[in-house]
Amino acid sequence: MNLFSLNDQVILVTGSSRGLGWEMAKAMAEAGATVILNGRDRELLSKRQTELEKAGLKSAIQAFDAANENEVLNGVQSIAEKHGQLDGLINNAGIQHRKPLQDFELSDYDRLMDVNLRGSFLLAREASKLMLEKRSGSIVNIASIMGPLGRKTISAYTTSKGGIVGLTKALAVELGPQGIRCNAIAPSAPIFFFTDADTIADCNLCAVCLISCLCICLTRSLLKIAPYGYACSVIPPALAINEESFSPFLMVYTPGWTNSPESSTAPASKLV
Repeated sequence: MNLFSLNDQVILVTGSSRGLGWEMAKAMAEAGATVILNGRDRELLSKRQTELEKAGLKSAIQAFDAANENEVLNGVQSIAEKHGQLDGLINNAGIQHRKPLQDFELSDYDRLMDVNLRGSFLLAREASKLMLEKRSGSIVNIASIMGPLGRKTISAYTTSKGGIVGLTKALAVELGPQGIRCNAIAPSAPIFFFTDADTIADCNLCAVCLISCLCICLTRSLLKIAPYGYACSVIPPALAINEESFSPFLMVYTPGWTNSPESSTAPASKLV
């Protein structure tokens, strides 16, 4: 048995036109899935789809704003009509906005929360409706190490990612008995959003590659084999948290369950 085979699976990866989302989308396609590429830039998504097609991989495009309810409704409905199923959702779409608390505009706060937290809620709500038809599916939310740790000038981002962890716990409790697994990965890899070669060269590329590989492998395994009540083991890279250094670290939240799938209560999440 190939534990990482995603053959015949349809998986939506939000924010998959660049960065970590794109790398995860490629990995899902390489594992055999039909990956649904998502983002707001249709032209860039088309380029990504062409790259996958040249590699002989299966993909489709759904361009919509994950924070817009109507666009999410139409996007998921389109997936249902074209593919007849949705087996996995990777809630990766997210933005960052850095400012001191005293200078943080409420409009910037609202937009960040809409994309990072509201969007994940909307996608999970609509995707789970399709998954419930088969009583099978997996939702992987991309949180952040900054959720539990925090850092100056990113109070809104920290709030949104802490909310992702809470959302993951609640979804696991509610959806687990119905056959839908929900987990979260909390990486610390700002490098994924850099496009400048000089910026990348200044960072610890070995640590970045390790984080990237861990995220991709964990996402594949969580989509395929991690049941509720399963605690994923992760070997964290060297932890060096301070205000100046790049901090390669990874956490995985797998909400634990009692032995009974019908239980409506769950113990505290495992953090490894």
